[in-house]
Amino acid sequence: MDPLISILVPTYNRSALLRRALGSVLAQTYANIELLISDNHSSDDTPAVAAEFVRRDPRVRLLPSPPSDTPAMHNIRHVLAGAQGKYAVVLADDDFFLDYRYIEAGVSILESQQVGLLVPDCVIGRPVREATYLAISTITPGREFFFGFWRGRYHIPVMSNLFDLEMARRCDPWNDPKILYADLELWLKMMTLTDVAYYRYPAVYYHFHGQNIVSTVSMAMHKENIRFIDNTARFAAATFGEQAVLEWKKAMLVEYWRTVIEEGHGPSFRDMAEMRAAIGLADEPLGWSRWVRAAKYISRHYRKARKNYYRARRRGLQHAEAMQAAPT
Repeated sequence: MDPLISILVPTYNRSALLRRALGSVLAQTYANIELLISDNHSSDDTPAVAAEFVRRDPRVRLLPSPPSDTPAMHNIRHVLAGAQGKYAVVLADDDFFLDYRYIEAGVSILESQQVGLLVPDCVIGRPVREATYLAISTITPGREFFFGFWRGRYHIPVMSNLFDLEMARRCDPWNDPKILYADLELWLKMMTLTDVAYYRYPAVYYHFHGQNIVSTVSMAMHKENIRFIDNTARFAAATFGEQAVLEWKKAMLVEYWRTVIEEGHGPSFRDMAEMRAAIGLADEPLGWSRWVRAAKYISRHYRKARKNYYRARRRGLQHAEAMQAAPT
């Protein structure tokens, strides 16, 4: 018999987008699913939309809402707690499945290859849509993916991976509301327990917009969020060894600085020092190669910022000249 798959949809005040997300779940060719919705006390018509889908399909369940004032990360944990499947997928309420065979094909891969985590490509819905293409092997050893993470091909573009539910629960996921990269923490921890399968088609549409959590992260939030690296390292040390994981932490710190810089924050040296201390590396030497890489990231950011500044200034001057030349 086909294993039960839990599709987990935490939601809050996105009724219009929620309808699209839930519809994409019910369009999947894989039949043995449970679709669990956790509404975090929405003030719009989200409960009515969820109730509509509950009436339409007996596989859909609206869970009791978590306690009031529950953070978004804990709402994911809440819906995860209600899941009964062998495998699960978390689908954000503003995303949706593009590939109607994703669950069917993904389960087949996990079952046949006996692995616990499958990563798909996706379409990122920025102003210019962009399809990811990891181009990795069908199966990558967990250790290889872990130590190569955020460098080269080894990254995870979307949250909606198919994963072994019992294995994930061993990792205690989404337990800290201040860690916004809790999904990355889970996938990395799982790599100490399993190899990683790859689904080489854009399976999910990641709706990138101004209200995404990851698009509104302040520097103060980054200093809390970076602790996912230390949490992962503590979990991984028993499997991969403390010294190897320490070197991995140092590399991840520099790559985290890169993500902050690419968001346009321009962290100060004090900010960087505080992030370094937050994951227990204040007194650990990073090594010249890592400092050189960090310097390249910083230099690239400020060159880009300077170019944008002069471009904007040039456009402003051209506009002023045109206004002066215009007939009154």
